[in-house]
Amino acid sequence: TVNEKKLQLKEKNQLPEQEIKQCRIKEAALSDSETEYRRMAENREIANYKVQQLANSDCLTGLANRRYFDRYFQQEWKRLLREEAPLSLIMCDVDFFKSYNDTYGHQLGDECLRQIAIVLKETVKRPSDLAARYGGEEFILLLPNTHIEGVIHLAEQIRLKVKYLNIPHINSDASHCVTLSLGVAATIPNLTNSPQILIGSADKMLYKAKSAGKNTVSV
Repeated sequence: TVNEKKLQLKEKNQLPEQEIKQCRIKEAALSDSETEYRRMAENREIANYKVQQLANSDCLTGLANRRYFDRYFQQEWKRLLREEAPLSLIMCDVDFFKSYNDTYGHQLGDECLRQIAIVLKETVKRPSDLAARYGGEEFILLLPNTHIEGVIHLAEQIRLKVKYLNIPHINSDASHCVTLSLGVAATIPNLTNSPQILIGSADKMLYKAKSAGKNTVSV
């Protein structure tokens, strides 16, 4: 009958609409899944980055730790060896720090190191520069593409900034406040010497600064 044919035609027309609806539902589900996957991937990246940052950082000061410094130092040495460009180091040591801890306690000792670390962070501004805690109360700064004159100027700035923090130290023979001794060394990496020679030179200059009465920069 005519009515039956109309009903059959209506049912046929409804099939594509149902298929379209199902497709749209599937597309929406896939879109939600993709969004969730991207969110999870981003969270993983952020988590991995944070883990890497923690692994490379000194937990007390927030500076790079010794392990990361050693790795970065080797990397920059090889790069500057190819470029035949200078590489400089500043090695710093807090004067009479054991006496400071004995006088004021380890909590204030930790706070003292944190304040010095802030000075170092604010002083090294180029992306390739690196400030690290080398061990105990000793810090080291790596300065690629920096000649000896520039690194001496920077070391003197650091010495003065730490002194101007005016952290009291009544048992220091160098000053009434906390001070730094700094040793400076620079070289152009080449195949005849090793990275350890540069570190050894900075360490010798630090010892010279300590022997000269502390609160000074030696080259």
